[in-house]
Amino acid sequence: MEPAIRAGLRAASAAARRGAARGLALPARMRSLPSRLVLGVFSTVLVTSLAVAFTAARSTESFLRAEIDQRFPMILAQVSKRLELWYDQRRLDIRTFAHSTIVRDHLEVLARTTRGQRAERARSELRTYLEYVLERFPQYDALFLLSRDGERLLWVGDAIALPNSLQETLREPGPPRVSALERVAGTRSQVASAPVPGAKGQPLGSLHAVLALEELDALIAADDPDAAYHVAVVGGDGEILAPARDDERPDASGLARPDVGRVAELTLAGGERVIASAEPFARFGWTLWVTEPYDAAFAPLVAMIRRVWAVNLAIVLLLGGVAYSIARSLARPIHDLSQAAREIAEGSENVAIPVFDRADEVGVLSRALREMTARLHAKHGELQRANEVLTQLSITDGLTSLHNHRAFQDRMARDVRRARRTQVPLCLALFDVDDFKKLNDRHGHAAGDRLLAAVADVLRKGIRETDFAARYGGEEFALLLSVPLDGALTVAENLRRSIAAISVELDDAGSVGVTVSVGVAELRSDAEALFTAADRALYGAKHSGKDCVIADPA
Repeated sequence: MEPAIRAGLRAASAAARRGAARGLALPARMRSLPSRLVLGVFSTVLVTSLAVAFTAARSTESFLRAEIDQRFPMILAQVSKRLELWYDQRRLDIRTFAHSTIVRDHLEVLARTTRGQRAERARSELRTYLEYVLERFPQYDALFLLSRDGERLLWVGDAIALPNSLQETLREPGPPRVSALERVAGTRSQVASAPVPGAKGQPLGSLHAVLALEELDALIAADDPDAAYHVAVVGGDGEILAPARDDERPDASGLARPDVGRVAELTLAGGERVIASAEPFARFGWTLWVTEPYDAAFAPLVAMIRRVWAVNLAIVLLLGGVAYSIARSLARPIHDLSQAAREIAEGSENVAIPVFDRADEVGVLSRALREMTARLHAKHGELQRANEVLTQLSITDGLTSLHNHRAFQDRMARDVRRARRTQVPLCLALFDVDDFKKLNDRHGHAAGDRLLAAVADVLRKGIRETDFAARYGGEEFALLLSVPLDGALTVAENLRRSIAAISVELDDAGSVGVTVSVGVAELRSDAEALFTAADRALYGAKHSGKDCVIADPA
């Protein structure tokens, strides 16, 4: 867009210079003062309109690039965090299952004998337990047990052919872990494993869970189904591991070795121009990609330039026609008007246009020029106000009308500096909606959105004007409170109760309620330590049964 505007300005300037150089060679009709005035007005309006369009395009493009530079790393950080939490939970699940009394006792029987009525009863009990686990945990496609010698004792769930290399890895004893993801003939496989401890500490065998990798695809999918960007998981050999479906896997081959956090414009192998970034996922040696078509990323810029061009063209044509009709009969005090027009062409602001208080053509022309300059100033003011609105939108969450993640980070940095300077207490409370994914799966995203908006409304009304509320991301909210820890706990508890008391009407004439888990921490050193402490407290609240407020003990 920018080269086109520059080319237009250069063309207009060159035309004006050529017209001035050939002034004496113009036809007699064009050498008249009214005709030359019309030409001057038309050129002035055209050049001014191009300059306005160029300035608006540059400003909008800079704003969009800054927004993308912040949004893409934030998207990758959120996806990375979700993946880390998901895999940590899978490792914790498999360890819990492997340490259950049912698995240990019956596997102890099978360790002594694999035949006879007692062994069959043990297998039956184990199968019943594993089927129960598989039914309660949709994150797994299958569960199976291996003996201490690596022989398969029992398989429950979908019949899945695991790669030979993965099977050999599973025979080796080790602590609770999640294997690397392998893709063979288009089928992905990944297994969580944990040893089953015996009475004397020696492993009786091992329990393994085949992960349902559709969950992995859901974790990296955009929160907004209408979002234009795509996230992909790429293995160390450059193979795209997720998402599974080809129509959702972007061609990220142009980002073979990206710099961490770098946002770049690329032309991919298929010729598509994209904005892209990448971030390593160290757990498995993966890389997370995020790509968005260039046209989608800069669609607001294209739309704005089209509108500006349409308005400018209309103004140029309108004012050119008005000036021409007036100038046809213009023969008197033209000098003052032409001088004012020259000053406008030279870029002067607040030029005083002479007004002739009479009804003839001179008076009409003077008023027309005055209106022209007023419209240009109004247009410039509208663009400035539009940029201010865009700036406000960039720090506001569209769903809840709370501040967004970017505004929260800026505010927390300022509040921490102020608190350390003035010794005023500062607390951070992190709110996380309990079982939000299940609610979305059961009632739909529209119900989830209404619940998030209702929670945000409670938070907004339940804090002071000096406090700060933001939607941190997804179903997480953050409050900055200028009170000591005990006061912050009281505020958090009141808000938790208020949220638990709300209900949202569903489209199917029912209603649903919601609870939140809250982690609270007080500023001790710096912003990073404050957030880590609050996040740690939130984790404790989740593992304390949810629907509660926990303070970080540090």
